[in-house]
Amino acid sequence: MNKTQCKMARAALGWRAQDLADAANVHRITVARFEAGDDIADDSAKALKGALEAQGVKFGRKAARSSVSVPDGIKIEI
Repeated sequence: MNKTQCKMARAALGWRAQDLADAANVHRITVARFEAGDDIADDSAKALKGALEAQGVKFGRKAARSSVSVPDGIKIEI
């Protein structure tokens, strides 16, 4: 999962940074740092990804394109 995928997944779930932080048991600043492209501990990155995957989010990367998919039924507000 890269920073863009993290933002996309949060948006698809309708989660704030604090929501992801709570689900991953990390500080909100950790989420902000990751999404800004700063280095974070490997354990924290795994926790963020795991929290999103627990909601059914799937991450992909093919031909220099990042993708995020969420299960049907997730409401996306734009």
